[in-house]
Amino acid sequence: MMTLRQRLSLIIGVVIIGIIILLLLVFREKPQPEQVIEPDVVEVEETIPVPDYPLEDFEEELGIQAAPVKEVVKEDPGSLYLRQIARIFTERFGTYSTHNETNNTDDIFSMATDSMVAYMKTQEVTRTKTYTGATLRVISSSVSLLSEDAAEVEVAAQEIVRKNGTQNTRQKEGVVKFVKQNGDWRVNGLYWNTIE
Repeated sequence: MMTLRQRLSLIIGVVIIGIIILLLLVFREKPQPEQVIEPDVVEVEETIPVPDYPLEDFEEELGIQAAPVKEVVKEDPGSLYLRQIARIFTERFGTYSTHNETNNTDDIFSMATDSMVAYMKTQEVTRTKTYTGATLRVISSSVSLLSEDAAEVEVAAQEIVRKNGTQNTRQKEGVVKFVKQNGDWRVNGLYWNTIE
């Protein structure tokens, strides 16, 4: 037979288990039927208004003239590459400052032949107390010669020279000459048409 303490423990245990089961049944999630939401369908008809009279009449009525459509011309990738290298080389070689810590030509040595690098080293700018500097921007370029091992790119540039507090701007035209070395184009010369 069970003692009073054992009977009370059994009754309390059964009551607690009953409460837990009851709570589980009451708060158990009931599966909700899946609701299907149908979107509102709105039919939109795209129309492009087309004038019912010729373009010439439209131009005449408004007093304007439509701009002519130019044909898009794709440039040969080799010519584009040469023009880009010529622009980068010319701008960096032509831009300098007497107050700059580094030489403006150091980063373009890899674009040039050994003889051009030797020439560029003779053109290095020395630091001075008075400021002198130039900024050169290529405005246009075109490939004038392209063969298997040589090329020439004509460049037009604007040079702004600052010296002793004054600023002078001038236009320059020249030719960047390339040779092919080990399969890569290298700058072999930069010749200005204007007198320096």
